[in-house]
Amino acid sequence: MKKIMILILLVNSLFAHAQWSDITPKQWGSGGWPQMLDSLNFYCITGDTVSPWQAMIIKTEDGGKSWTELCRSFTSPVELINDYIVLSKDSVVVFTHLKNIYVASDSGKTFQQLTNVPTGLQGIIGRYNFYSKFSKTIFIMTYNAGVYAQYKTEDFGQSWLPLNSDEPGKFAISQLNFINSKVGYSIGADFILFKTTDNGSNWIKVGSVPSSSGTFMKMQFVTESIGFYGNIYGIYKTTDGGKSWTKKIKGIYEINSSCWPTDMYFSDENNGWVVTYCGGSYHYYRTEDGGLNWGRLEFSLSSCKMAYITGFDKNNLTLWPYNGAKCVYRTNNGGGPYSGVNEKPDVENSIRIFPNPANNTLTISLNRETIKHAKAFIINLQGQTLLQSELVGKENSLDISNLPAGVYFVKVVDENGVWIEKVVKE
Repeated sequence: MKKIMILILLVNSLFAHAQWSDITPKQWGSGGWPQMLDSLNFYCITGDTVSPWQAMIIKTEDGGKSWTELCRSFTSPVELINDYIVLSKDSVVVFTHLKNIYVASDSGKTFQQLTNVPTGLQGIIGRYNFYSKFSKTIFIMTYNAGVYAQYKTEDFGQSWLPLNSDEPGKFAISQLNFINSKVGYSIGADFILFKTTDNGSNWIKVGSVPSSSGTFMKMQFVTESIGFYGNIYGIYKTTDGGKSWTKKIKGIYEINSSCWPTDMYFSDENNGWVVTYCGGSYHYYRTEDGGLNWGRLEFSLSSCKMAYITGFDKNNLTLWPYNGAKCVYRTNNGGGPYSGVNEKPDVENSIRIFPNPANNTLTISLNRETIKHAKAFIINLQGQTLLQSELVGKENSLDISNLPAGVYFVKVVDENGVWIEKVVKE
């Protein structure tokens, strides 16, 4: 019988501390909307610490060690910054609440207002502005009185091209993701997925993404066939270019009626991260097998509520706050170690550990058709074994009443491999 469970992390690595650094800007008032050009160059928009009702864009060129002001809300009259796009270290686009667009090609030192914006885009509001990092093309969508208007510019706003679709009434750029200079995907009205193969000039209906009644919705394709989609019900994956989707939440225990994802990021078809919100707290998960299994990252960021994640590759990631919390963190090691095992589908229910959280007794249930001999270990966060026991029946009760309240790991070793699961002792 082949091994049906394998440990994906060495135990000593499992309990190591993650390497997250506090890079909160001194200028931080409130906000977010981060953009990463590369592993060192980040941008974000924040409330002005002097005039909080205004906004300014700040940047770092050293991975968050120092931050400088790029620009702030325009005056005469006051125009608040609604959104921004950074195409390169030099090229910046700013959208204001007065429906104007400003561009700068000198790192934000000098902005010029665009005067040739199409009439259909005069109602620009919210965050309906996107770009392709591969072609430096800007895409803009507005919605007025039931009518969508969508354009692109490839020359920094000097000329504009309307976008065409095989279903004009359903095409609306609410999510946009390009995988190269030509191929990209967008989500339109009624959760319809569209695809382009000519850098966004024309769009063809592919199918539908799972619908959502909440505000969280994010799409990311990593190849022309493989893509991921997140909503309040979970994380979904496609392997046929968006024609069909399968939920991938094994190991993300908190996704239920009162807990849901808030953000996700995939660096490639295997490595991905998701942030979940549950009971006032945020938790962070990682997958290294394309979403088949997820493990929870083992770190604590004080009391900061870090709801959003951005990344440049599988090592360089940043966490950003919700609702103006003054915290920004980054890592260059993928977020550090996490708990979990690579669980083969044919033994999904071979081992069950419950209840979790537990009080005085922990029960380990075994499928004796696949498991003949097994031993359990209770391990603390320092990697110390506090309790061990032979598992002799289908259900084995472990007395944990003498353990202090906190987080532990249960390791089950049998003839097939190793299983590790985190438990909470109340």
